[in-house]
Amino acid sequence: MSRDCPSVPGDTSLADFVEHFLLRSGRRCYVVGESEAPRGIITLTDVLATPRNEWSQKSVQAVMRRTDQLHSVSPDTKLEDAMRLMDEKNIAQVPVMFDGRLVGLIGRDHLIRLIRSRTALAK
Repeated sequence: MSRDCPSVPGDTSLADFVEHFLLRSGRRCYVVGESEAPRGIITLTDVLATPRNEWSQKSVQAVMRRTDQLHSVSPDTKLEDAMRLMDEKNIAQVPVMFDGRLVGLIGRDHLIRLIRSRTALAK
């Protein structure tokens, strides 16, 4: 789980989000609002689902996935269960929530690196 969950203000336009967040960081997932009270997450996939000519008029909050729409796990969820959820729901990252707070994100890319490291160390 990555505890480094960058956030973006909900009133940020998609155009500014792409230019100042996605392209500069290379990250694909951001928390909308604060981690203590997240309103949702926005990913590259959410941005791409919006026609480019609407990016300057639409806010991050308008296209984010609200926390009540997200598939999330708790800190004590087994790794296999998190992977199964990501596979079944075809999602690349899953928020880790505890008492309504976002404590981290599990990304498919992180899991792949972990599996590769474990495999290399098992030799």
